[in-house]
Amino acid sequence: MERRQPILDQSHTKDRFKGRVAVVTGGASGIGKECVKRFLNDGASVAFLDTNQEAGKLLEAELKAAGFDAIFYHVDVSDRDACFGAAKDIAGKHGGCIHAVVNCAASFLFKGLDASMSDWGKIMGVNVAGSSNVVQACYPFLKNDGRETRAIVNIASISAHCSQKHRWTYNSSKGAILQLTKCMALDLIKDGIRVNSVSPGNIYTPALYAVVGNDETQRAWLDSTHMMNRIGESSEIAAAVVFLCSRDASFITGADLSVDGGYTAMGPERHGQDGPNFTAAVPE
Repeated sequence: MERRQPILDQSHTKDRFKGRVAVVTGGASGIGKECVKRFLNDGASVAFLDTNQEAGKLLEAELKAAGFDAIFYHVDVSDRDACFGAAKDIAGKHGGCIHAVVNCAASFLFKGLDASMSDWGKIMGVNVAGSSNVVQACYPFLKNDGRETRAIVNIASISAHCSQKHRWTYNSSKGAILQLTKCMALDLIKDGIRVNSVSPGNIYTPALYAVVGNDETQRAWLDSTHMMNRIGESSEIAAAVVFLCSRDASFITGADLSVDGGYTAMGPERHGQDGPNFTAAVPE
């Protein structure tokens, strides 16, 4: 698949997270990996969790060789005890503080009528309970130090906002993320912790590539479902996520930010190709 890299000017944000610690789940690939890299670019120390031990260790080595403060934890977020152990270790290495948590870890399990109890348990265990596990584990180290709010971002999806064929499991889990985010925001703001979600459109990730591969027909169709007539890049989602964790988002909590190239706003009349030209047809 041809990649259309956006130009993102990151030079002016290089030090905005200096002295701060970010935790990113699902950080070894896709959106999570780009969040790790963007936090590091912006001055943070980053701990990232993932079940892919090989990819995680390779990324950690690459980042450390480049001079970044990054550490990988081999953790399945559906394992509550493992989450608590990792959070305690991360905070212990950074003066007892965590400043931002981003829940990117996800199960891409698409089932409908064929969904089993095991399927439901797996996807909810990772996508929903997993996000809760990480926040609960990090909470004692996230409390406001009196200087600024701390932040949590959960990754939802366009799939939380619309119906899609054969996707009962995945879409339900992402819809739950929206409500989980709002409830977290209400409960945690007393401690100076802001909580928001981001709903990406179709994004060029390893998960998408596994489905589409190099099929240009499918790629063109996916492009056409967005107002911008292209799918997005993981770096574009990371930019929004890190913004929500920054001081620039100090009055934003309990919100969902659609970063979807206009997917959810567009509706059926895609690029004017699906119906009559009303402008030309209506007399003055």
